[in-house]
Amino acid sequence: MNLYVLGSLFTVSWLICSLGQPSASFYFSVAASLFGYALFWRGLSEIACWKKQGCIAFLWFFLLSSFQLSWMLSFTYQGVYIAFLHQFLSAAVALQFAALCFALIRSTSKRQVVYSAALWTLFEWSRLYWLCGSTWNPAGLSLTASKYTISLATVGGIYFLSFWVIMTNGLFFFAYKKKQAHAVYAAVFCAFLPYAVGFIHQARHSQSIASSPKLSAALIQTAIKPEEKEPILKKGAFIDPLLQWERIWRFLQKAPKDVDIIVLPEVALPFGAFGAIYYEEAVKDAWQVYFGKEALRHMPPLTYPYATQDIHGYWYVSNGYIAKALANYFQAELILGLEERMLDATARNSAFYFAPFQAFPRSYAKCVLVPGAEYIPYSWCEGIARKHGAKGAYVHGKIPGVVAGAHPLGLSICYEETYGDLIRKTRKRGAQLLVNLSNDGWFPGTALPRQHFDLARVRSVENGAPLVRATNTGITAAVDSLGQVVAAFTPAFAENPQAAGALFVDVPVYTYGTWYTQWGDGLIVSISLGLIFLCMLEKWRKEQKASQGKALAQKIPVR
Repeated sequence: MNLYVLGSLFTVSWLICSLGQPSASFYFSVAASLFGYALFWRGLSEIACWKKQGCIAFLWFFLLSSFQLSWMLSFTYQGVYIAFLHQFLSAAVALQFAALCFALIRSTSKRQVVYSAALWTLFEWSRLYWLCGSTWNPAGLSLTASKYTISLATVGGIYFLSFWVIMTNGLFFFAYKKKQAHAVYAAVFCAFLPYAVGFIHQARHSQSIASSPKLSAALIQTAIKPEEKEPILKKGAFIDPLLQWERIWRFLQKAPKDVDIIVLPEVALPFGAFGAIYYEEAVKDAWQVYFGKEALRHMPPLTYPYATQDIHGYWYVSNGYIAKALANYFQAELILGLEERMLDATARNSAFYFAPFQAFPRSYAKCVLVPGAEYIPYSWCEGIARKHGAKGAYVHGKIPGVVAGAHPLGLSICYEETYGDLIRKTRKRGAQLLVNLSNDGWFPGTALPRQHFDLARVRSVENGAPLVRATNTGITAAVDSLGQVVAAFTPAFAENPQAAGALFVDVPVYTYGTWYTQWGDGLIVSISLGLIFLCMLEKWRKEQKASQGKALAQKIPVR
C-alpha cells in the first residue's frame, strides 16, 4: 500500500473517530461505532515494524484525544497550567490505545478480537482510579448518538458500550483481514444488534412514558460569570448578591403556580447558605416588587440558621432565608447549590433541599471534587495551585445524595454525573428523579457543556430514571428515562449555553429497573476480567502444546 493511500486511511479514520461523538456529529458517531477504528487498524496492519506501529497508534490517538479534550485549553480562568494537564491526559490514553492496537491487529481469531475489546474496557474503567479520575470521552459515547443504540447502556453502562464499539470495529477489521464469510456475519450481527435491542426497548417503554404522571419543574439558568458572582476575582465586575436574587425572581415570575420543583445551579449565589449578609428590610422591599405585598407572609421566621440580629437590633438574612421563602411562596420543593460552612471551619460544595413543609433544609455535600479547583490532590501541587489562584478548600462528602420528597430525588453536583457508579448508588437508594446542579462557565466558549450533557443523558438510560439539570452556564434541560430530551432552555441549546432565563417543563416521572442499576460497572468489568483470563489461559495452553510437540519431536529418531 503506497503512502498516499495509507495517509488517507489514517486521516479519514481520525476525522470519523474525532467527530464521532453526539456533541459533534450524529453521522460520524454512527460511522465511528461501526468502522472508524477499523479503518485505522486496516492501515496500521500494512506497517511491518511493530515499533512504527506503536508510534503511529500513539500519535493518532494523542491527536484524537487532544481534539476531543480541546475544551480544557481555556485559559480565561484556568491559567496556562491546564495545557500541561491536557497534554498529559492525551498522552496517557494514547499509550493505552497503542497497547490495544498491538494486541488487536495481531488477532488470529474472533475470540482474540473480543479479548482486545475486553482489554480496552478495562483501560477505560481504570481511568476512574488514576490521575484523580477521568471520565471523559469513552469510545462507547459514539453509540449514544442514536436513541436506539443508547439503550444498550441499560445492560452494562457506558463501558459496556465501549466494549461493543471496539468489538464491532475489531470484527470488521478481522473480516477484512481474513476475508471469511463467518467473520463478516459476526461483524454485521454486532453492528445490527444494538439497534434491534434499542428498538425493542423503545417500544416497551415509550407508551408508558407518554402516559406517566408529569412533574412540573422550573429550571433556572443564571448565566452569571465567575467574576460577577464572586467579589474577589475581578474588581468592578461583581454584581450585588441581592441583584443576583432579583434576576432569579424575575425569571420565576412566569413560573406556573402549580410548579412542583424549582432547581437552581451549582453555587448559585455567593457567601454560602447561612451567611447573614442581606439587610432584611431591603430583601422585603425587593421581594414585594416581584411577588406583591401579600407574598411577605411566606417569609420564614427570623430564627437560626436563616437570620441574625446585630447589636443595634437590625435583622440580616441569608441565602437560605430567601430560598426558604421561595419554597413557601410556590409551595414547591427547591434545590440549589451553595457553599456550606461547617462548625470546624471547613467548607463543602453542597446542594440544599428546601421544602415548604420542613422547617430546616437538608443538604448533600459533593462527593467527587474537581482537582485543583476544589481540592489539592497532592501536597507537591499546593504551591502551583496557589500561584494560579486555585482554592482547593472543600471537603468532600461521603454519602450519595438522596432526599425524600413527592418523588425521591438523586442529587449530584457538576461533573459527578459523569461517574456512572455514583449516580447508580442514588438510584439504588430509591431515587426516582435525578437532579444535577452544574456550572460549565469556567470553560467559556468550548465544547464542554455539550460533552457534559451527553454523559448526563447516559446516566438516565443506565438507571431508567428521568433527569433535570440546572446550570449557571451550560445546558439546562430535562431528559426522560430513555435519554430523550424532553425540553431544553432554548431551542438552540447546544449553540447558546450562556443564555439566561428559566425553563418550565413537565417531566414524565416514569422509571424502570435496569441491569446496570443492579450490577453497575461490576458486570462488564467482571466479564472483561474473565475474558482476559481466558486469553491468558488459551495462550498458556498453546505454549504448553507447542513445547510438548517439540519435546516429542526430539524423542523420535530421524531415519
